[in-house]
Amino acid sequence: MTGSTERPRIAEAIAAGAAAWLSKAVPFDELIYAILDGFAGRPMMDPRERQRLLSEHRALQSQQRSAKQMFNQLTKRERQVLAALVEGKRAKVIAEESYVSIATVRSQIRSILAKLNVKSQLEAVALAKSLGE
Repeated sequence: MTGSTERPRIAEAIAAGAAAWLSKAVPFDELIYAILDGFAGRPMMDPRERQRLLSEHRALQSQQRSAKQMFNQLTKRERQVLAALVEGKRAKVIAEESYVSIATVRSQIRSILAKLNVKSQLEAVALAKSLGE
């Protein structure tokens, strides 16, 4: 049982072996029937929906593996710059703290964007945060 209605979270639970997903808002009698059905080995959710959730989970895992491979292409310095961007620092501040020119930092940012296949610093930051980088 979860309060989450986010499909990726639900899919993760199903992939981990959950028999079904129930909202915390489910009426008590439905909860009891669901538990009894699960205990008896009866399906608790539409098999097509279960399969869709598992497919979504596999697709998300594949995307995350691809993103991690892209992160592995970043140099140590590019990772440092990306970490500074995640912290909300601007290129000028990164340059000052690193004792390099702002042009160098901007070049590193362009390289990061290209390697991560994103169009903006915001996308790069979002991708980094989603992977815990």
